[in-house]
Amino acid sequence: MNDYIDDENTELYDSPPTEELLTIKETAQLLGVSIATLHSWRKRGFIQAYSLGHTRSVRFKRAEVIAAMNSATVLTRI
Repeated sequence: MNDYIDDENTELYDSPPTEELLTIKETAQLLGVSIATLHSWRKRGFIQAYSLGHTRSVRFKRAEVIAAMNSATVLTRI
């Protein structure tokens, strides 16, 4: 059995915690940009979005959004 420890809460899990997914609105707020700017960045490949099944809904992984914020490449409004 693989056990994973959440260092912050020191809880034991049978599997790694799932990644937190953010909506378009939540992601735009976190980045401090408009939804239109976020759509532009997504289309240009600056940030990865994930489709939910066969719907038009997309989500962003919080860890990837934070990594994009902290990356050496500065995202600017285009």
